[in-house]
Amino acid sequence: MDLCLSTHWSDSNAQLEKHMRADSLNEKIAHRPSPEALLREGVLHEDPRSADDKYAEAIEDEYAKREGGA
Repeated sequence: MDLCLSTHWSDSNAQLEKHMRADSLNEKIAHRPSPEALLREGVLHEDPRSADDKYAEAIEDEYAKREGGA
């Protein structure tokens, strides 16, 4: 019986650690600098986004401005 509880606790602990690492990574990704900021700071020498990605982001920004979100 102790082995069963120990295995269950170990599995639960491993799942908790996995979710905590995922949360930590998501938090870091959410606060990463934009390509524009990295270009200004000299970290990047060219924008890694495709023209389509830049266009889609510009459209999203424009909609956010019109809706009062930005």
